[in-house]
Amino acid sequence: MISILVAIAVVAVLAIVVAVVLGSRSSGRRSQLTHLREFTHEDVHALGEEITRTGAHPEGALDLARARECEQRAHAELHSATRPEHITRVTSALAEGHHAVRCARARVEERDPPEPRALCFFNPGHGPSVSDVAFASIAGPVPACEACALAVDHGAEPTARTVIVDGQSVPHWHAAEFLRPWAEGFFGPTGHAS
Repeated sequence: MISILVAIAVVAVLAIVVAVVLGSRSSGRRSQLTHLREFTHEDVHALGEEITRTGAHPEGALDLARARECEQRAHAELHSATRPEHITRVTSALAEGHHAVRCARARVEERDPPEPRALCFFNPGHGPSVSDVAFASIAGPVPACEACALAVDHGAEPTARTVIVDGQSVPHWHAAEFLRPWAEGFFGPTGHAS
């Protein structure tokens, strides 16, 4: 009888330990999701501003409609995200929306729409990349806008999108694992490939 009680006690203790560990992981994922949502909300807002700045022109109406659809999809995905990985769908929609805006602007200016190109790795808010650059802090080339490419070429630090880590504002690639879902939607599975 005592051995049965000991076995029950051991199973109960193990169940409590498992519940605490799983609860801690779940809490960490919720915290990551909350931070990712806040961080990504800025990007959704930036696309909306870019669409507004483009204005309404008949030549670019279809592309702007696609950009608005992407913005709405990003809003919906951001609101419905229940896991950090879901943020990838948000930033993927944003990248598509930014390209649609560039296409609309090209049509208004009577130019051919640009080929899809990754947004600037250093700060997607800078817009499309114009070249891939070797950057010492990242393995492999990264897509860069004209200003960031020039900064790297001159050995300067490009103006980066920052995130708060341990109370310090740091370039987003210093929080690469935490921000991976955000980066994958913009830049693909490696988080930085063009």
